[in-house]
Amino acid sequence: MDFNEMTGVIDSPETPKKKRRFPVGTVLLILALIGIAVGAYFLMVSLLSGGMSSCDGFGIRSTVPFEEMEYVRPDKEAVFKTIDDAVKSVTADEDSYADQVKLIRDYIINDYTIYTMNTLAMIRNSLDTTDEFYMEEMNFFAEFMPLYYQKEEELSVACAQSKHMEDFEEDCYTPGYLEPYKYGGTITDESVELAQHTEELSLDYLTEAAIPTVMWNGEETPLYDLIGDPEITGEEYYKLLKVFYDKYNPIFGEMYVDLVKSNMMLAEEYGYDSFIDYAYENYYRDYTPAEAAKFMEEAREYYVPLFQKLNEDGHYDAQYDYAECSEEDLVWLLKSVTRKLGGKISSVYRYMEKYGLYDFSVSDVKEPMSYTSYLYDYDAPFIILDAVGDDTDFIGAVHEFGHFVDNYLNYGRDSGLDCSETASQGMEYLSLSCLDSVLGDDTRDLIYTKKLLDSVDVFIYQGYYNALETKVYSLDYEDVTLENINRIAGECAEEFGLKDMEPWEGYYSVSWVDVPHLYDSPLYIISYCVSCDAALQIYEMSVDSPKEAVKTYCDLVDWDWDMTFEENLERVGLESPFAQGRAEKSAKIIEEYFYS
Repeated sequence: MDFNEMTGVIDSPETPKKKRRFPVGTVLLILALIGIAVGAYFLMVSLLSGGMSSCDGFGIRSTVPFEEMEYVRPDKEAVFKTIDDAVKSVTADEDSYADQVKLIRDYIINDYTIYTMNTLAMIRNSLDTTDEFYMEEMNFFAEFMPLYYQKEEELSVACAQSKHMEDFEEDCYTPGYLEPYKYGGTITDESVELAQHTEELSLDYLTEAAIPTVMWNGEETPLYDLIGDPEITGEEYYKLLKVFYDKYNPIFGEMYVDLVKSNMMLAEEYGYDSFIDYAYENYYRDYTPAEAAKFMEEAREYYVPLFQKLNEDGHYDAQYDYAECSEEDLVWLLKSVTRKLGGKISSVYRYMEKYGLYDFSVSDVKEPMSYTSYLYDYDAPFIILDAVGDDTDFIGAVHEFGHFVDNYLNYGRDSGLDCSETASQGMEYLSLSCLDSVLGDDTRDLIYTKKLLDSVDVFIYQGYYNALETKVYSLDYEDVTLENINRIAGECAEEFGLKDMEPWEGYYSVSWVDVPHLYDSPLYIISYCVSCDAALQIYEMSVDSPKEAVKTYCDLVDWDWDMTFEENLERVGLESPFAQGRAEKSAKIIEEYFYS
């Protein structure tokens, strides 16, 4: 069926479809140590291209079709020798300055190739979690990367302690980059082992969570085969979930206990008082955990009553209506929307389509999460969508396309989580303004309604997950137990108005293990809530002036790197999410849609 011919919605199914995870839409699967040499990459882009601009177009990119991108495992010994040679040369200072710079640049060239190969392996492993080759490659990187970060730091320390430090920053790094390394490094053999262990835990979780099985009618059966059965009854659906969580809460829960304790030890090894402080600094946030807590306290005050009212009045029934959407339908719809948005956005979509830099397929062997990553050697972002074949894929796709636009315009430079998630959620809201002439009224209204409900869910569900992991990481080390975590999960759910929504008593005390970000990107989730407020301001603007909203969005994602997240918002005329009264204003925007 051609999506633009849909004039109605599918009737509410008698039974639920495949269980939907709340969209996670990540950019890169962020590693805590990944920032050590990122600045060097952008210098090399500048050196190799003769200067870098966020609006250069396609000319200086070295992109090839995704299917032609070749994966080669990095030669560990050769990579380490390149860094060791540079360290020796800089430390001895017997070679000429030009020779030292050449050795450092040799490392830099290798650096973004290593990140590219890591990302390629990650993407291909995500596309088929049963592919043993790429699973083995991910295991290789889980062991290799922490060792590589340690080697990188050795070179940074050598350069920082050299009499040429300022020249190295000018010619090989960026101003101020080496300053933190003047008094030595922080990566120890113990921290490397801990980082390797946390990576292995994350990989084990993602692999097992991709294709879970349950004992059903005497046979161990893939869960999604059972849930996807059109003959399943509502009673059977919830019984299946109960069986699933009875099995996997202990398994995934104990993995999480191990992960949390390892992260606590890692933060202590680096000299931080808590893993929360460590995570906030490594995510480049310009607000504190205390400010985040105050923000969520105010959001909870306004969003929990709104969430409860929307449920009581039946608005959430829309989530049980679906319109089928094939991969071809989705591509057509995204193309139509980006064409209407025009300008840079349309150009970036054409680039994405030309090189096949996305996967929107429905597959039982794909990793159960969506994300956008960046392939530095090819100057190219890539989208993986955890598609299910219905209208919800559209919002997931435009969310990831927002990340794609951000990565494309900024050459994969890490803008910080809040900037990144504003780019993705902002694109979701912009897309709504383009649906009038693209879809039939009923299908358009369905997507529109679901997106506004999704906005409430960001503050409720993501707020709940953030509260959970914040409280868990605030526990004393010996108190990090599965029993305590399950208890905290239930208490946090109640704080966010979820207790009355439980399909059975204690559901939220066990179902938290279904959230990948708790495992692969600890303490990431608060950025969904902060950025949602900023994105809602773009939505409000799009209702009255769609063209102005598009311009504001494009100006915003062309980030000013000398500004903080809040300063960038103010630069384009948007308020800080932390401004007094913002939570009340953003909740009002959504309330007016449903009740005006």
